[in-house]
Amino acid sequence: MAVDGSTPEEASTQSNEAVFLRSLINRINPDLRLLLIMRDIQDKSYQEISEELDLPIGTVKSRINRARIRLAQLYRQQGGTHGMQ
Repeated sequence: MAVDGSTPEEASTQSNEAVFLRSLINRINPDLRLLLIMRDIQDKSYQEISEELDLPIGTVKSRINRARIRLAQLYRQQGGTHGMQ
């Protein structure tokens, strides 16, 4: 059993899903990808991102939304076979 309580098979599946997601994220426009990573992976607030990148908060929100939409499109194009919701 893996350290986090999952079976080796579950850990392998999670690892495969992470690799799959990373490959999709890498296909997003770099400007949008940065915002997506800052918000959804680094868990920064919209305000923090706005201040760090010197962008209006509305711009930050709309670009993150565009990045999420693009990620969903890429996921659907790949057949959605990796257990993402």
